[in-house]
Amino acid sequence: MKLRTVRPLVRDIMELDKLLHERARLAILTLLAIRGKVEYRYLQLITGMSSGALSSHLYKLEEEGIVNVNRKEVGRRSLIEVSLTREGERRFKRYLQTLRKLTEVVLEATS
Repeated sequence: MKLRTVRPLVRDIMELDKLLHERARLAILTLLAIRGKVEYRYLQLITGMSSGALSSHLYKLEEEGIVNVNRKEVGRRSLIEVSLTREGERRFKRYLQTLRKLTEVVLEATS
């Protein structure tokens, strides 16, 4: 593979969104992209994260404008729903497109 082909790929790797690239956050974002609005308890059940770990990841994603975390009271219990923001959708799609491009190039080069 020629240097002029490899250089942009390496640049893309170095510019991957660090916030999204963490595996727990990647799992959260994947679920949100597929399911839309998701309850906190569902995220916790599917990911297997502790409440503290999940809260920490959601806090970071919310602070960056990637997710909305909506809390409301339903009867005697609190319901927490999480969804992607438009900015979150945009950044996640860009992240996935970069991974797709990298994957295609590497698979082609190693075939």
